[in-house]
Amino acid sequence: VHYACQAGHMDTERIVPKVFTALGLSGSKFIAIVLLDILADASGSRAVIHEAVVKIILSLGTLVGFAWELCFSTAIESMEERVPSTARLLTLVALSVALSALVVPAYVLYIAPITEECRREAIEKLPSEELRCALMRSIFSRNTP
Repeated sequence: VHYACQAGHMDTERIVPKVFTALGLSGSKFIAIVLLDILADASGSRAVIHEAVVKIILSLGTLVGFAWELCFSTAIESMEERVPSTARLLTLVALSVALSALVVPAYVLYIAPITEECRREAIEKLPSEELRCALMRSIFSRNTP
C-alpha cells in the first residue's frame, strides 16, 4: 500500500493507517460474525437471542462498511487536492462516479442476491411458523414509515 501511494504521490500518512484499520476491522469482524452465527444456530428456538445476534451482526457489517468508506473518501480527497482548483469539482464527481461504477455492479450482482438467499434460508430454518411470521412482521414493520 505504501509503495502504491508513493508512486501516485498520494498522502500516505492519511491513507495507510485508514487502510490498515479497515483491513483489521474486516478480519476481526469476519471472525466475530462467524462466531455469532454459530451462537445464533445454537440458540435453537429462542427468537430473542436469534434476533439480538442478527442485529449485532448487522451493526458489525455497518462498522466495516464505514471503515472502508473512510478509506475511499480519504483517497479521493487526496487525489482531488492535487488537481488545480478550477477542475476540483469535476475531478471529485468523476472519481465518485468511477468508484460507484465499480461498487454498485458488484453489490447488485453478488452481495444483494447472497444477502437475500441468506435471509430466506434463515427464515426457513426457524423452528416454528410463529417465529417465521414474527420475524417477517419485524422486518416489514421497520420498512414502513
